[in-house]
Amino acid sequence: MTDNIEQFDIKSFFDSEEIEYLEHGKNVASGWIGISCPFCGDYSNHCGINLKTNLFSCWVCSEKGNIIKLVKEIKKISYKAAQSLLNSHVYTNMYYQPDSNYQSGIDQVIQASKVLIYPRYTLQEIPEIHKKYLISRNFDPDFLKEKYKLKFTHNTGDYRFKIIVPIFINKKNVSWIAVDVIRKGLTAPYIKCPLEMSIVSANSCLYNIDSAKTTAILVEGITDVWRCGDGVIASMTKFITPEQILLLEQKGIKKVFVMYDTDAVNSAKKTA
Repeated sequence: MTDNIEQFDIKSFFDSEEIEYLEHGKNVASGWIGISCPFCGDYSNHCGINLKTNLFSCWVCSEKGNIIKLVKEIKKISYKAAQSLLNSHVYTNMYYQPDSNYQSGIDQVIQASKVLIYPRYTLQEIPEIHKKYLISRNFDPDFLKEKYKLKFTHNTGDYRFKIIVPIFINKKNVSWIAVDVIRKGLTAPYIKCPLEMSIVSANSCLYNIDSAKTTAILVEGITDVWRCGDGVIASMTKFITPEQILLLEQKGIKKVFVMYDTDAVNSAKKTA
């Protein structure tokens, strides 16, 4: 019986149980799916499930927790029975197949005719609320802005109150990730650039890869990179994809130390 909640394929479970869920639209943020909340009877899909963490939160009744708690309530069964049920919907392989065009090499993908698209109303100057957020995390806002070419959104647009973090490969900006500075659970804390707006999918990138030589330290998140500096790269998830491994090879990195967060020890071992 697995104890790694992030490996549960919640969409597979919902499909098998014929439970309706929304992947986009009203009340559904990018990187989340929405269902009617079984705790409060909401019928407008305000119960959001984060596809990266498999944690849920209802915007109406504020009920939240892990996916086992949610399935327990939906099925009206014990916690152990819910865990056992979800165990039959674990990802059988932590990897997914690389895009066929990626196999020809990252340089050819980057040279494709696609154009990177940033969110509307992106700013170069740091709004005060973003400064306060970064300072609260013990970061120097001006230093980060210059070193990592950060951009910002204020209170307008679909990506409001975000730090827009460019992702570079071979010194070319190929994607980005948006970091929420409000952190009130209304949107995901991190939102990856949609595929249609990317030159290279964020899932195929390693943040800060250009700073690494032949040895690198692999961490989970971009703020871990900011904390540590050059030579530290981020997978931006608790797992690593085949495209990211290919990128390591193409960049000539011979040795990687995996240093994920303390709640991802098992994932770190599998990644290593």
